[in-house]
Amino acid sequence: KGFGASLAVNAPSSAMWWGTYGYFRERMLSAAANYKGMRPPDRVLEACAGAGAGVVSTILTNPMDVARTRLQVDGRIHDGSTLFSTLRLLVKEEGAISLMKGVEARLMASVPSSIMVITVYELVKRLSRRDPPG
Repeated sequence: KGFGASLAVNAPSSAMWWGTYGYFRERMLSAAANYKGMRPPDRVLEACAGAGAGVVSTILTNPMDVARTRLQVDGRIHDGSTLFSTLRLLVKEEGAISLMKGVEARLMASVPSSIMVITVYELVKRLSRRDPPG
C-alpha cells in the first residue's frame, strides 16, 4: 500500500543522507587535521557526520513523509490523490506547520540509526581494504 509514495520519500532521503554525510565527513576530517590540540578519533568524527546527515535528511524529507503517511492511513491512494496533492491539502487545511508533524520522533529514530549504520559501514570499509593503510 503506497509503494510509490514510500519510494518518493525514501529515495531522496537516502541520496540526501549520503551526500550530506560525505560533505560533513570531509569537512570534519579536514578541520580536525588542522587542529593543534587533542584531535578526536576519525570514528568519532564519522559518527558525528552520520548524525548530522540524519538530522538534515530527516528534516528536509519530513513534509513528504507526513504526506506519505496521510496517503497510506487515510486510504487516499485509490481516489487519485498524489503525494503533492496531499501536501497541498495539508497546508491548506492544517497550515504549513503540519508538514513537520512527527519530526521529533523521526529524529529520535534516524540519528542513532545513522550513527550505527555509518560506524559499521566505515568499519567494514576499513577492514575490506586489500592493503591496510599506513
